[in-house]
Amino acid sequence: MGNTARLDPFTVEFCESRIEQLKSQKRKLEMKLTTFFTELADCKGRKKRFKEVKSLERKIKHPETRKKLVGQAGLEDAKKHAREINSVEKTIKFMEKRKKCIILAAKRSISMEAAQKLVEQEEKLKDEKNKQKVKAKPDLNAATNNLPTQTHGHKDPATVAAVVDPDDKMKLINVAKVIVNVSYPIEIQDLEDLDGCCTGVIVAWDMVNKTAKILTCDCFGYGIDDNSKSKIFVRWQYKEDDGLIEAKLLFFSNFYHLSLLEVAFQGILLDIPTQIPHFCLSPPKHGDEVFALGWDKDLSLVVHRGTIMQEQGFCALRQGYLFVGYELPECGTGGPVVDHHGDVVGLSIPSIEGISAILPISTALSCLNMWTEFGRIARPLLGMHFRNVEVLDGVSGDIRFDGLVVDEVEYNSAAWKHGIRSGNVIVSFDEKSHKPLPEFEGFLLSYGSKYLHGTYTEVDFKLEVQDAPDVKRSITLHVPFSDVANVRFSRLL
Repeated sequence: MGNTARLDPFTVEFCESRIEQLKSQKRKLEMKLTTFFTELADCKGRKKRFKEVKSLERKIKHPETRKKLVGQAGLEDAKKHAREINSVEKTIKFMEKRKKCIILAAKRSISMEAAQKLVEQEEKLKDEKNKQKVKAKPDLNAATNNLPTQTHGHKDPATVAAVVDPDDKMKLINVAKVIVNVSYPIEIQDLEDLDGCCTGVIVAWDMVNKTAKILTCDCFGYGIDDNSKSKIFVRWQYKEDDGLIEAKLLFFSNFYHLSLLEVAFQGILLDIPTQIPHFCLSPPKHGDEVFALGWDKDLSLVVHRGTIMQEQGFCALRQGYLFVGYELPECGTGGPVVDHHGDVVGLSIPSIEGISAILPISTALSCLNMWTEFGRIARPLLGMHFRNVEVLDGVSGDIRFDGLVVDEVEYNSAAWKHGIRSGNVIVSFDEKSHKPLPEFEGFLLSYGSKYLHGTYTEVDFKLEVQDAPDVKRSITLHVPFSDVANVRFSRLL
């Protein structure tokens, strides 16, 4: 139970801690069941390939497909594993409901019993709406509704479930017009040999030369360099022959998992949508609902819907990322994340432990603008990874930010030499009020732009550090700048 045992069970902190523990337990059980089926296949001489194992993992995570899979196997051990997962899922739902009741009770100054009744009424209304939406499902499947899918009905049930509101559908269709399928093969013979697949977003047009700049969240530099024969290709639904278009990789950044491509569209285009979608520079907040879009290998639009979650402790994903409770659709890496207004709020990052990450579009565009002007992306390197301290306001019920918790400190960095360690709280940073991490990342990139303009060569930040509940100290952190755009290619790959 860890620290959860010492918390009041009727607090948001307890619920969130318990939910995280349960989700971790659920992931372990899912891995156990996946291993069971994989070993079963190996015993029968049908060794599963990596892609088949990933497909198996997705089926096990979804209750309906898991039930079908276990039923077909008809083995008691599989049923036992499935029952354990079902039990944990029920407990997670219970804790999420309790958390919702606690927040509602604090926000409206009512008893827990009254809050529970309101939450149950809301759930009942939601269930009724879902039943009505299910009745309308065949119409939503139809290609005549202009959602770019296969004519016989969409093959991805999650897409059908995600796009249920006609207004949402029209807004997503508008965004879908400027997304492309990106492929990067090892050996090129025909379309079936494409090895990697992701999605990109057209962010700039040159109408005269029929070229477009495309952002995606895949770092091709890991496997493609100046001596490589591998190439990157783009497919786009508005290209008349639906063929592959060779792309030029302008830059990639391992730090942000961000790549910029340029393509020249040769031949006649069916319909060039010149309108670039609106980019919302204010990142979505905890609890907001968003859609992840992508083109799969068959150029069918896939859409998954989820809610922005509390920050996750993935230090490898750097500061400033958002996290959402859905698994990315096939080839969805790099695809746009869209809110209910139809605005692009971010780009999708590959799933980690069943959770997907979002690179805020404000960060991506800051990188793009800096590279366009200077051919570089600069950022002060603090030598620390953070997460926000989130506090529930007992009066308004809103989440406010109350500092930065240090998750990790790089050894021998300036921060390390100042005695900053994991668990310390940065009470104030450069004498400025606290911001959500995506906005804090924008703050750091603004200094990178000033550095490239010649305003700074190095920078001093004033920090107030809390080492213990009643122990605070002020330090001046002297940090260098670094170029976080790894490579710029000038040739056609």
